Formats: sequence, C-alpha cells, structure tokens
Amino acid sequence: MGQLPSRAWERVGNKVLSFRALQAPPFLVDNYALFRAVTSGPVAQQVLASLSTDELVGLGLVPIERRRPLGVHPLVSLADFRGAHIRFPTSPTTALDLQALGAVPRVK
Repeated sequence: MGQLPSRAWERVGNKVLSFRALQAPPFLVDNYALFRAVTSGPVAQQVLASLSTDELVGLGLVPIERRRPLGVHPLVSLADFRGAHIRFPTSPTTALDLQALGAVPRVK
C-alpha cells in the first residue's frame, strides 16, 4: 500500500498518463468542494480504473491540498505568466502547462 502524488505516475513503469488530468486543478478547479468532487466522482473512478492495466488496484484519491502558483507578483491572468520563472516539482505535464502559459518552468 502506498500514496503517490498524481505527478509521480507519469514518471514510473508504463507511465500511467490518466493521472495527468489531476494536475490541472490550480487552473481549472478553484475551490475545495469542486476538488473533492473531482477526486471522488466519475473522473476519479476512470483514473483509478486505468491502474488495472498495470495489475494495480487504486483504492481512492485523496484531495490533500490544492496547489497554487506563487510569485513575487500575483499570477492571476495569462499575462502574469508570460516570461515568469516558476519552480515546480518534477512533472512533464506541469512543465508543458507552464510553457503553454508562456512561463519558464524551473524544476525544484
């Protein structure tokens, strides 16, 4: 039994990519009620079911904390991200998300 952050699944073994959808919350899921709904509803069931191809059984998703981008100035609009250097935990998906926003991703 173990607990892994969603970003870890795309870096191990057969790269379970279905967890990528869970890395978008800072931009799409803006409150804890919605966060809980995403991690306990149909999206969660689909993500957990994807583990069966690797002979794993997902027991559940745990909405521990919402991640938010932080900077020396507020990052609330697309223009705020343009050219901003942003550190993040190693995640190919997060790097692509930040690049798409015009930011310069920096791995922690």
